[in-house]
Amino acid sequence: MSETALPLPTERKVTGSLIFMILITLALTGSIVWLLILIDCATQESAHGNTKIAWILIIIFAGWVGALAYLLFRRPQRRQERNQSTRKIIR
Repeated sequence: MSETALPLPTERKVTGSLIFMILITLALTGSIVWLLILIDCATQESAHGNTKIAWILIIIFAGWVGALAYLLFRRPQRRQERNQSTRKIIR
């Protein structure tokens, strides 16, 4: 019979520690990006109407999904609106 070599306990600890460090890094990076998107929404979104409050609540309660939705849908629309208003001022 052939015996299978089991990993040494130290190898398991190193692998577990590496996975843990990668997960912590991803969590911290995700939290920082989420916070930056929340700050962007709170400072750059127009106070006209309820869109600012609605997007802040979506970002807070939906977490990274809400932040991603804001980043993909509202932020480009807001930039386009800002560019159009700037063009009207220039003309």
